[in-house]
Amino acid sequence: MLITTLVINVARSAGNRGLVMELFSFADVFFILEPPAGPDGGFVQAEDGVYDLFSFVKGSGVEAFVRSSLVGLFDLVRHGDDGAAIGYFVQGTRHVMGGVYIRPMTDRAGWDRFEEAMASYSVLAGDFNARLPGLRLSGAWVDHRGKWMSDIMDRHDYTSRGPDVPTFRGISTIDHCISKRYYDCKCRYTSKAGLEHDGLIVKIHADPPPDLRPRRPDWPSARRPALVEGLKALSTITLGDRWKALRSIVNDLPRKREFVRKCRFWSDELDRMRLDM
Repeated sequence: MLITTLVINVARSAGNRGLVMELFSFADVFFILEPPAGPDGGFVQAEDGVYDLFSFVKGSGVEAFVRSSLVGLFDLVRHGDDGAAIGYFVQGTRHVMGGVYIRPMTDRAGWDRFEEAMASYSVLAGDFNARLPGLRLSGAWVDHRGKWMSDIMDRHDYTSRGPDVPTFRGISTIDHCISKRYYDCKCRYTSKAGLEHDGLIVKIHADPPPDLRPRRPDWPSARRPALVEGLKALSTITLGDRWKALRSIVNDLPRKREFVRKCRFWSDELDRMRLDM
């Protein structure tokens, strides 16, 4: 299954976050960098009901949302100050994707902690606040953080997936997507949101984990007794009112759109929990 991920910095604005989630509603996973926070640093409720909050940690620079119907495909691997990481399976092999936000004044010790925690992941995307060497873009001069990031990429066999345009205010490139050389993913950059930072659209493949099974609820059988009784009652109704009564029965049947946001995958344990409830 092809999964579209959007990684973007919204500069602590709830309005920007809402705009991004509406504008890029085709995305399945959102890594929101510099998310809005309440007076106590807590989570600010999102208005869109299509996505579930997957992970939020007070003080972190990243929060993650996943489309409600696809939550079962992912698990949370890590969530720290410098980013969040979700795990998924591709043809039986486990991979991890990380959404990264490294603060501008992070020192070498902070970069070392980032390397220790996240440098084994298949793909990393986000705001690194570092300018990589080798980019021939306006304002994309190399800084010491760019050299640290380049060293991490060399040590852990990462390759850059772009960009080919400045991603911050149109003058410099500090937002990057990097992945293992063996890992196949596609990344492109978009300025459609009109924010200071461009968005990174990363396409990955994800399969249901081995312990999850696809299942479609058997809605017709769930209401079959009531439906049968209603159809039997039609024989006692005069012919003139029979069509109206039949229309009423049909209108009471569940519609597919009522269940669009329900999870399509769940485990045996979750199934037992639902039966208990």
